[in-house]
Order: sequence, then C-alpha cells, then structure tokens
Amino acid sequence: VRMHLAAIDLNNGSLLPWNPAPDGAVTAMTIASGILYVGGTFTHASGVARNSFVAFTIANGAATAWNPNAVYSGGPDAIRAILPATNTVYLAGYFDSVGGPPRLRLAQLDIASRAPTARNPPPPLYGQRNALPRSGTTVFHARYPLWRRACTSAPPRYRPSPHSTGAGW
Repeated sequence: VRMHLAAIDLNNGSLLPWNPAPDGAVTAMTIASGILYVGGTFTHASGVARNSFVAFTIANGAATAWNPNAVYSGGPDAIRAILPATNTVYLAGYFDSVGGPPRLRLAQLDIASRAPTARNPPPPLYGQRNALPRSGTTVFHARYPLWRRACTSAPPRYRPSPHSTGAGW
C-alpha cells in the first residue's frame, strides 16, 4: 500500500519498493534532469519536513536537501503546478511566501542556489494558478477564479529568459 505517491514498474505493473509516504495529497509532479519534483498539500515526505514541495533523486529515490518551504498564511498551502526550466523551477498554487520572501501564488526558484529569484510577478486579484504551460522562453499562467469559473480571458505571458522585459519578470 502506498499513500499519495508510488512508483510502478511498467513492464509488469507491480509496485516498486520506493515509498516516500507524503502525509497529504500530491497535486503536481514533473521530472527533469534526473529529479522528480512533487507538489501538494503535504508537510512531510520520506520522513523529512517538506512544506508542499519535495524533490527526489530518481537514481536512488531519496529526497534531496532542497526545502523551499511554500507557506500560505490564509490556510492550507498547496503547490498546484511545477515547471522546470533551464536553471530554475517555477511553482504555482496556494502560497504567499516561498523560501522566506513574499511570493503570491507564483514563484521562480534558482536550482543551483535553491532560493527564490529576484523575479516576483504581480499578485493576482483573486483565484489560483493550476497550470504553467511553456513554449520556448514563454511561460503562460492564468488566474482561475475561485468564485466564477466561467470567467475567461487570455492568459498573461511572461518571458523567463535573462533577456526578458516582461512585467514583473
């Protein structure tokens, strides 16, 4: 039995021995450069404190030392989307700080330093972010209204490259 997160052998369908056992739901996952990035509503994974975000080394299944500590002061925090880029990882979800500095629902973290970058997008008026699709050097994000899901508009675009002049990024 695995709670919230498991690894399955695609050849025979059996559960692999890896069992990180996060203590809350997993709502986002992605893999890049031998690392499995996992986000959700948990506070512990693999027996260590990890507030909503944990990174695992694929080769050995161990949690890395990286702990950006995404926190939402208004209630339960949750990472809803993760997007690895060349030297950074973007996080989206319910939080108002990541790694200490204020970051409202969207954060860019430097992979090498494991710290939030200086880029800080403008805060949304309301809603949550659930996806971070990317095309080349453009990351798209949209606010999903909590009270009115029928609301639609073109998503704002930010270019996360070092040569970007996008508002807030």
